[in-house]
Amino acid sequence: MSLEDTISTFSTPVGESGIGIVRMSGGRSFSIA
Repeated sequence: MSLEDTISTFSTPVGESGIGIVRMSGGRSFSIA
């Protein structure tokens, strides 16, 4: 789901941008989010 994770990064606001970056790095943050 790398494509979806990448899209999530751009979909997330500036404040949540950090979370989006983590998703690209591993995707484990998806469970936390």
